[in-house]
Amino acid sequence: MRWQQPDGNIIYPDQFIALAEEMGVITAIDQWVLRAACQQLRTWQQQEMGAWQWVEGRLIQQPEATLPSLAMSMNVNLSSHHFAQKKLVETFASILQDTGLSGHYLKLEITESVFIQNAKEAANMLSQLKQLNVQICLDDFGTGYSSLSYLHQFPIDMVKVDRSFIQDIDTDPEKLEIVRAIVGLCHTLNMAVTAEGIETLQQRDILLELGCEYGQGRLYWGATDGATLTQALEFTGQNPG
Repeated sequence: MRWQQPDGNIIYPDQFIALAEEMGVITAIDQWVLRAACQQLRTWQQQEMGAWQWVEGRLIQQPEATLPSLAMSMNVNLSSHHFAQKKLVETFASILQDTGLSGHYLKLEITESVFIQNAKEAANMLSQLKQLNVQICLDDFGTGYSSLSYLHQFPIDMVKVDRSFIQDIDTDPEKLEIVRAIVGLCHTLNMAVTAEGIETLQQRDILLELGCEYGQGRLYWGATDGATLTQALEFTGQNPG
């Protein structure tokens, strides 16, 4: 999420999300983002972008005969303030229906603050969201006080390891062992793992060796808008390799 001002300057989330929560408009922003994200993904699906694969830091199109189509999914952050809304599940179901996107392709990212504020109500709402076939991701794992207890109490599908552990994984043996333990625990509980903040090939290789399924960070792509990414996909598809 980026806020672009009329003069072109970009305001980043850490500068306005807390203010939006304080003003009580964060749920409206979340719903707008969710609808826009679902619509964008549905558009890409309808355009049948083809079969894609990451090769040397680039997303390139491959012949359909050699690779299955990349099953794109969309991750959307969800503020804990949403869990005070009685019609949360109805709203999400309506957005999926309006955009024509199957919930299977949507991943909702939450932080453990959701559980701290009202664990019982949060668990109930997450269970209802799961009935829409969406996946639940626990974001910024490792930065809170009681993260481990949440992994077996709530219907979590994926854990995102905070970038503070990833950024020194190739130089700090203690952080490497922490990440190894997190990946092992999550796999024991049948949860996938995403590493945040990957910036180097060495970090990526270590995470692959640990069995981490997903990664995000500047090594792959910086923040960009849907139109720019669509143009990049189309251009790369015309010039494979």
